[in-house]
Amino acid sequence: MINVRLKLMIFLFWIGFNVTASISNTCFRSNDRVVFLGDSITHAGMFHTYVQAFYATRFPEKNVIIYNLGISGDTAKGAAERCSSFGEGLWESDVRSYEPTAAVVMLGMNDASSVIFNDASSPQELERKIEQRIQWFGDNYGKIIDRLELLQINPIRLIKSSPYDQTMQDMNARKNLHNFGFGKNDLIRRMAVEVIDKESADRKIEIIDFNTPMIKLNEVQQEFDPAFSIIGLDRVHPGVQGHMLMAYLFLKSQNIGRSVSEFALNFETLEVLTNNNCVINILESDPEGRISFEYKARSIPYPVDLYKPYKLIVPFEEEMNQELVVIKNLNIAHYRLEVDGIHIGIFSKNELDRGINIASYANTPQGIQAKDVWKLCEKRARISSLIRNIIWSDNQLRKKKEIDRTDFNLCKEEVNWMLENDKSLTLYMRRVLRDYIENIDHYYALRDKIDKLSNDIYAKAQPVCRTFELIPIREVENE
Repeated sequence: MINVRLKLMIFLFWIGFNVTASISNTCFRSNDRVVFLGDSITHAGMFHTYVQAFYATRFPEKNVIIYNLGISGDTAKGAAERCSSFGEGLWESDVRSYEPTAAVVMLGMNDASSVIFNDASSPQELERKIEQRIQWFGDNYGKIIDRLELLQINPIRLIKSSPYDQTMQDMNARKNLHNFGFGKNDLIRRMAVEVIDKESADRKIEIIDFNTPMIKLNEVQQEFDPAFSIIGLDRVHPGVQGHMLMAYLFLKSQNIGRSVSEFALNFETLEVLTNNNCVINILESDPEGRISFEYKARSIPYPVDLYKPYKLIVPFEEEMNQELVVIKNLNIAHYRLEVDGIHIGIFSKNELDRGINIASYANTPQGIQAKDVWKLCEKRARISSLIRNIIWSDNQLRKKKEIDRTDFNLCKEEVNWMLENDKSLTLYMRRVLRDYIENIDHYYALRDKIDKLSNDIYAKAQPVCRTFELIPIREVENE
């Protein structure tokens, strides 16, 4: 029997081949303002924040800004409403208020209504309900694209939603929505084919598939562990490793190369043999075999700690994060590498001849710099989540026609009434509504803070000149 590690290797080959084979997308342009429009997987998730961190570290000169425009529980209908070109409410002006130049749409999880699986009493009735849902999804999905185009947003990119896990077998998992041999993810996939694929083909819009590779990974792992899921126990929301995989799939679809930078030096002649995305100036060398040089890349590495725990299922380092150092014709068996005086590691001359990927070392100065960039991205993501909670709450108020939503004091009174009297509110809804009460007066200040943090992220990501020193050692030291 093929063991699980080999199966995963086959999966990684499959995912790399299939994503590469379907690439049509291109990188975001300089100064693009990109809205990620979606449901709770976008609202509370991190995949778009991982993408933001990647753009800041790999393309620090581009100033691409990504905005979280997810709304928990949202459908294509709600998203279409948020794309309005008129209406001054926070809900209606949600997309427009960010002045986006590009948009990414991922919807379908809530449009594949759970109710139809519980209510259908026959295969025929289920099929009728499925056809109704697909028609409803298609009508509203088309409105989203129409309205994004009316707002002159270009490009638009469509994502086939991350999956509902209808194959996980775990006693602690939420009840599986599966009836008459047809499950919720089957409906999500059917909607993707009949609606998203059609819109993509008719309008020449680029498309990215999250569903298929994530289901393929589940199939591989569940063969050995039926309780495994790249999705959580609720069968809907991907865990951290799922969001990292989605970020990888998204970036891979944009045909982004593996190299942060790379260079090769000839120790004997002190020549720079190659320098890709970086500049090298040799400072000095001595007969003992020591060499020092200045290195300035145009990018910094991606924070290694983000993907390292998931390296068996997300080939991020191999495909996206290579900062290669090659030194040819060294004359001593082992060397200590220091960057800006920080000990990175001890390497043999053969290792250095083949090349060392220093992006895999979190303790390099540029690796520490990348970690600082990520901390700012996390801070920005937390504030974005608060803003999303405010927009979600504004929609609840919108349903009460008599409420003036520009009167924040009146709105807070209404939300307090809801918290005290509406017994249907879940714990999650109550938390979100309390966030509204605490933060609505600061809504515009929070929006300003998002933009300030965007500037801070790119300021922190700017590459600086580093001093490399290669020191020969006669006996291999214990690290």
